[in-house]
Amino acid sequence: MIKKDSTYPHKPREKLLSQGPSSLSEIELLALFLRTGTPGESASEMALRLIQHFGSLGKLLHADYQAFKEFKGIGVSKWAQLRACLEIARRSYIEELEQRNNLQSIGLVKDFLINTIGHKPYEVFTCLFLDPGNQLICAKELFRGTVDCATVHVREVLKECLDLGCSNLIVAHNHPSGELKPSADDLELTAVLAQALSFVQIDLLDHLIVSKNGAISLHEQGFI
Repeated sequence: MIKKDSTYPHKPREKLLSQGPSSLSEIELLALFLRTGTPGESASEMALRLIQHFGSLGKLLHADYQAFKEFKGIGVSKWAQLRACLEIARRSYIEELEQRNNLQSIGLVKDFLINTIGHKPYEVFTCLFLDPGNQLICAKELFRGTVDCATVHVREVLKECLDLGCSNLIVAHNHPSGELKPSADDLELTAVLAQALSFVQIDLLDHLIVSKNGAISLHEQGFI
């Protein structure tokens, strides 16, 4: 349980300016975002109550609006601002990963995909096109489906590979349900795609299944 610390300064903004953002506690950061509390409750006290109510800062940031409606003192405006802040941070992280270009580490690939497609409420199929040194040429979302299905056209994947002149390919799709076990259709698509790519001398390096909480590699599991 998070306990209120009487040593928290009343002005986290001044602390941030003098000591930097990393010096602030989660409660201070949230209080700075809230700016004001409610009658009889300071912003710091509301921040503490919010984190205790949702269980952690991470759970708070990912809570849907329905959950926020049950919390006294927070309206749709603050919820929208919190979600916007989270989205700004997510896009900044994606931009940083894209600028590195080198996604040779499976950990980096998983991080990139979790942040780009893991949160989507419908299935998407994404391709990471790589050069001979496995430097990222670009990432493209090629197909979009429903909550539990996305139709993939192998011919279109091949066309994109040839148009971009890639040598290697990593593909991924998300499971909005959170289930990371590959289906029979997932394994069949992987085999068909790998064979088709081999005819044009392109290697399918991996097929990942992604959710907002994690990702699995079919290569690591021995399917590729």
